[in-house]
This record gives sequence, C-alpha cells and structure tokens, in this order.
Amino acid sequence: MSDEELCDWFDAHPEFMPCVSDHMTWEFYETHWALARSQAADMLFATEITLGGVYDFVLMTYDLGAFAALRPSSSPTAGRHLDAFGDSRVLVTFAHPPLWDGRHGESWRDWLRQVPVDFLEYNAIRLLPSPYSLGRAGTRGAASGPGSALAEDNSRLLELRDDLFPHARFVVGSDSHQPDRLGTTYLEFAAPVASGREAWERLREGTFSGRLSLNGLGDFKVDPETGLTVELA
Repeated sequence: MSDEELCDWFDAHPEFMPCVSDHMTWEFYETHWALARSQAADMLFATEITLGGVYDFVLMTYDLGAFAALRPSSSPTAGRHLDAFGDSRVLVTFAHPPLWDGRHGESWRDWLRQVPVDFLEYNAIRLLPSPYSLGRAGTRGAASGPGSALAEDNSRLLELRDDLFPHARFVVGSDSHQPDRLGTTYLEFAAPVASGREAWERLREGTFSGRLSLNGLGDFKVDPETGLTVELA
C-alpha cells in the first residue's frame, strides 16, 4: 500500500497509534505528514535491520536521535548497527523468527545470543495458511491441519524464547501489505496512551496484550510472558 493510504487509515482510526517499520531506513518519517505527527509526540519510530543476511530485527524508539548512526550519510557498519541495538532508548523485536526450517536449539548461530532482544514476534502474515506460513508450509501443515500446526508454531516460539532470549516477551505484528489487514492484529494497552514515549514505556514494562486475527484459524490473545494462550470467542 502507499504511504498516503496508510496515513489516511490512521487518521480515520485515532484509537490506533502508528508504528511503521521501514527496512534499513526511515524515509517514511521524513515525509511532511509523518514529521507533523512526530512533533505532536504521538508516534513510535521503528526501523527494520537485517543481521547475518537472514535475521530481521525491528528497533523501536520514541526518539529518532537513537537512529542517528544508521543514516546513509553515516555509512553505517555492523558495529554501528549493534550500537543502536544497545541504546537505552531502543526496544528490539526479533521479527518473524524463521522457524519453518527447524532452525532452533543448538543449530542457532551463536552470535544471536549476544543480540539484546526485548520481544519475539507472532507474525500474522506468516501464521496464516499461505505461502508465507510458518506452520502450514510443506507436509507438516497438510498432515496435521491448521489447528495443530498453529499449536506447534506456538511451541517453537516458546522454545526459541527459552533457548536464546529468556528475558524476551511476546508481541504481535501484521506485516500488513494490504489495507484490509490493518487493524486486525495489534497491541492493546489497558488504558489510552498520550504519546509515543508513553507507548514505548508501556512496552518496556510489559503492560500490554496482543490481539492476533488469523483468517480461517480464529482470533487469539497473546500474553507478553506466556505467548498464544487464549482463543477469543
């Protein structure tokens, strides 16, 4: 979808706060609309960084200054990327962990254990029955059906957390490439937040829950500590 479609949707849905991740850059935030919203302090900033050519991490902050070293003019190095990961203003999400090939346990790359990770993501587009699916791709989905495949994906995420990132909590993400997926998967705070910084602080504290809507599979609640625990009516 275009930036204009995205901005129009959020303008029409004030109960949602935009947190848009651009890959390896943040040109979106430099548009006139985004700068106006950021000046009102009602936005979270994020950028997606790929490490090792495979693993994607979303970095979230309330202060774009935390990403200064990542600007193209800075000719960022891998070391500068990791400096941003360790910035106290940044929360790190391991985005759409690649569980589909069984890469877990001792086969995970050792350097991943050195990456500070605050959140592991339940990603809607990859949990749907689709070519992007974690659990439905290949024979596993065909043999076991979507219900047990989803349960297995949940088990793998819990195992990944316990093995590599024992202090990480769980969030949800949508990877919404189509406007009709906006608003179907989101984080919910117990009370309204007034700014991007306040939202960031709620995330850091773990005072939120996830809502995960999967076409054909149901609607689920994601608890920050225990993962996919409740199927909603």
